[in-house]
Amino acid sequence: MGLMDDTYDVVTGSGLFSYSHVKADCLDELIRVVRPGGLVCLALREVLLRTSEDCRALEPRMAALRSEGRWGADSA
Repeated sequence: MGLMDDTYDVVTGSGLFSYSHVKADCLDELIRVVRPGGLVCLALREVLLRTSEDCRALEPRMAALRSEGRWGADSA
């Protein structure tokens, strides 16, 4: 993305992670453009975490980012 670092307070995405849409590595870009303390809010169908190859990589990537101190998780 051609956006400056730490630009937004919140980034939202709904339906980003589906069959052949974006991949788990885009989380790094979403984090990059959100200011420190900002929010990344994502919505997807839970079934995709089991059925989509691209989506299966999300939870491990989120866990890696969490261990690096770059990701926190809240769910609704």
